[in-house]
Amino acid sequence: GLSGTGKTSLIQCGLANRLDATDRHPMVIRRDGDVNASLKRHIRKVLGEEDYSGDVTLDLREIYEEYLRPPYLIFDQFEELFILGNEKEQQKFIQQIATILEKELPCKILLMIREEYLGRLYYFEEAVPDIFDHRVRVAPMGSQQVEQVIEDSFQTFTINLTGDPDTL
Repeated sequence: GLSGTGKTSLIQCGLANRLDATDRHPMVIRRDGDVNASLKRHIRKVLGEEDYSGDVTLDLREIYEEYLRPPYLIFDQFEELFILGNEKEQQKFIQQIATILEKELPCKILLMIREEYLGRLYYFEEAVPDIFDHRVRVAPMGSQQVEQVIEDSFQTFTINLTGDPDTL
């Protein structure tokens, strides 16, 4: 989606509310200088020093076995890899993702990216052929959509307002 359309909010609130806490072990990862190092820092934080091997695939399996929930690797503001990263960092990252997928680890990977950078992912398609198979575009809501969300929320949560409905 475009910048400011609520991609991060959708994941943090929408997805989090749709899944039971026992369904996943979420890790929201930002590039923070290097996406590969950031991924390893998050994994080390979850496992602790004594269980951390430094091998991402082994460590992801360890998280699953220890917590009995698949890790969700949520790469927020993924476009930073293209804006600030270099080709070496990009290559290392996509190879790591390809290895995770090849080993069929119990792990989900979400890439949150501004749509103007979506075309850059075609560069990764050779290593991860199905990278575009499961995507959702987040778009700004119009006034009618916002009104429908509010009305549906009121109905779902039994919220009643008094006064003129047109002015409310």
